[in-house]
Amino acid sequence: MPGAAEKTAAFNEVLRIANEVPRVAKDTAPANTENAVLHGVRVLLVEDNEINAMIVQELLSAVGMEVTTAQNGQEALDILSDKAKSQLPPFDLVLMDLQMPVMDGYEATRIIKETPEYKDMPVYALTAHAFPEEKERCIALGMEDHLTKPIDVDIFYSALRNAAASKK
Repeated sequence: MPGAAEKTAAFNEVLRIANEVPRVAKDTAPANTENAVLHGVRVLLVEDNEINAMIVQELLSAVGMEVTTAQNGQEALDILSDKAKSQLPPFDLVLMDLQMPVMDGYEATRIIKETPEYKDMPVYALTAHAFPEEKERCIALGMEDHLTKPIDVDIFYSALRNAAASKK
């Protein structure tokens, strides 16, 4: 069981990471920036780490993207199924962590790509696994891109702009 010193150190690290995230209210993001194309894009973020999810949500919301979160692949599939049954607009993009409990991102992506209703939905890996062979594995599985953590904000937004442009 962690002591008070360990809890304080962990809390301070969370604050340090959170303070590194650009904080821009989605309604105040200038409409004429290169990220304006991202406004209103619907994203399913599949991430089991609460801190990582918070950081990515902040980055997505900062440019006006609409974010729904799932904590594992099974939860993501359930959300996709519920959305399809209710005939709500589909997601424009899935950001998928790879290592998660219950169902990992590999299996969830395989099922997404095999399901007619979702097969054309872009899935981007968002992972700490940065090795070239990992990227190759993700692309072979049908993912459209492979983004790494920690997130390089410029690369992240560039990839998101590419995803948004391909949907038009």
